[in-house]
Amino acid sequence: MEDLSLELVERICEYLPREDLQNTLTVSREFRYASERACGAFATFCLDRDNVEKFRERYAGRRWGYLRHVKFQVRIPAYKEDSCDHDMEGEEEDGSDDGEGFTMDDYNEDDGDDSDGESGNGNAQDDDDDANEMESQESVETHDCRESAQELAEMDNTFSNQIRFLFDTIKTVEQDVSEGRLQLTIYAPVREVHTTCPHRKCVSWRLHLLSASTLPKLRSVRALSIENPRAADPLTSPESLLHIDLRVLIDLAVQCPRLEFLGCKLHGGSAWTTAISGDAPRHYRRIWAGPLRDTRLDFAKAVAEAEMPSTLRQAQLDLLGSMHDAEEIDQSQPLPNLAGSRAHDPFSTSLRLLSHNLRRLEIKAVADAALLWPTDGRTTSYPNLESVTIALHMSSPSGHWYFEGPHGKGHNTSVLEVDQNAYPPLHDTPSDKQWDAFIDDNGLVTENVSTERFRVEPNPAMLTPFLTSFALAARNMPVLKEACLWTPLVWNADEGKYGDAATVSRYPDSDLAWGITYAAPGAYGLHTSPGQHHAAVRQLWWTTGKWRPSEQVRELFQGIGDEKVELVEYWGHERYGEDQLAARSVFDRFQVFGWRDPENAWRVGKV
Repeated sequence: MEDLSLELVERICEYLPREDLQNTLTVSREFRYASERACGAFATFCLDRDNVEKFRERYAGRRWGYLRHVKFQVRIPAYKEDSCDHDMEGEEEDGSDDGEGFTMDDYNEDDGDDSDGESGNGNAQDDDDDANEMESQESVETHDCRESAQELAEMDNTFSNQIRFLFDTIKTVEQDVSEGRLQLTIYAPVREVHTTCPHRKCVSWRLHLLSASTLPKLRSVRALSIENPRAADPLTSPESLLHIDLRVLIDLAVQCPRLEFLGCKLHGGSAWTTAISGDAPRHYRRIWAGPLRDTRLDFAKAVAEAEMPSTLRQAQLDLLGSMHDAEEIDQSQPLPNLAGSRAHDPFSTSLRLLSHNLRRLEIKAVADAALLWPTDGRTTSYPNLESVTIALHMSSPSGHWYFEGPHGKGHNTSVLEVDQNAYPPLHDTPSDKQWDAFIDDNGLVTENVSTERFRVEPNPAMLTPFLTSFALAARNMPVLKEACLWTPLVWNADEGKYGDAATVSRYPDSDLAWGITYAAPGAYGLHTSPGQHHAAVRQLWWTTGKWRPSEQVRELFQGIGDEKVELVEYWGHERYGEDQLAARSVFDRFQVFGWRDPENAWRVGKV
């Protein structure tokens, strides 16, 4: 055994089952090291404050080289179950704000309160009985329902301290041993909620990372992912998912100078109306558009200011979070304008800036035409991009829809502008108390209902600019092997109002999809019904139902890849029909980081 080379010993141990590896631990030092590596027992570590010493002891020596994945669950303490009253200590009786510049007039739900903002500030006239009565009622702010600015700041501090603990711990081992090759996955906190007011269970505010630039640089982290650990409905379960500010992804990536992969599974979509029944559940589960818009803008600002690692080559950015939540929405309800008065969405622009030097890119997002192509008339190129898949949500950042119903249903929709009323109040409001009293008397019914989901046909005015920008970008990817743009769709509509479901799909009750896919010669195809894998020609699949592109759009897509090579185009799918929508599974199999690439060590976990 002593004459065996180290490489041969490693190969032998790779093929041994774990029970046999226990026996080879004592054969020799070489076999011991190889057995420890091959068994995988030291490859993953779920780090927390309780096992930090174990982490340091285990990986202080050679085993640091075995470690491949560090997982870290952020934790925010539960509310006190015996009381939901979080009044701030030392709060003055004059009804002043939280010391953070917030008042009821700054952020207030539409609760029918006609106060002019002077109540309780000592400026009401003494001879005004109505004003005096209002001042008495509002002189003490309560927080049974809503988090105060101080509570939000405390959560930011708690979150930031845990991230610092994580980075400091890894840095301590890294600098004492050597640089490793790790994937670091950070999970958003799921807070325990029991007897807490339902308003507090559904939080739209984001957790912010403080002083990110002072974190230590981690040269061992080659892959970074921030994810929601699981889907959670706080109205039906004793847990509430807290949302992390999207810019944290960029702030942490900058602190990993040798980063190769960046991933996330976080909600950065839109303030959709939930498909839950009843006004009360919808009130409590409301996604406030203000914090959502702000986190998208913060992400864009972070990208513009950041010096991203030059080693970054892969990105898997799921910014829809739970696909179920992104689909179980009422498509008849208006959407917020997250882009404001800007011609294009800054968040989409920032994703484009992030993509320039990548080799492989997968994005699921609410985005506009600025996602891959500049909107100011300039050109751009992606010299290294080989694989790109964009899952575009049917709603746009502007508040309009990329898809409409049959016969133009839902084409003209109103848009909600995001103003100061788009933020959750920072103290209880009369409306909060009224809703709480209502569910005390009537209960809180949280059954899902069949909302109107009828948007299955492209809205040309909205979708054509995006298709144009995607094709222009793909034409400027000289080493492109595969590209896919698709949108998940659902049909659940009144046939008397929207038409026969059979004209939409042969399987209208299935999860559906609309999309366009390109494969270069030699690349793996979308499917073979029709089409080929590893064909000698360029291939283009139009899985678009009965929709057909304009000549201009079609010519742009036909120009993707080497135009000297023959192009074969396919329409529809043999199983689902040429003029009907296909099942979503067709596109699920084409994801960049899916089953088609089992050897890739890094990918975002599924929820």
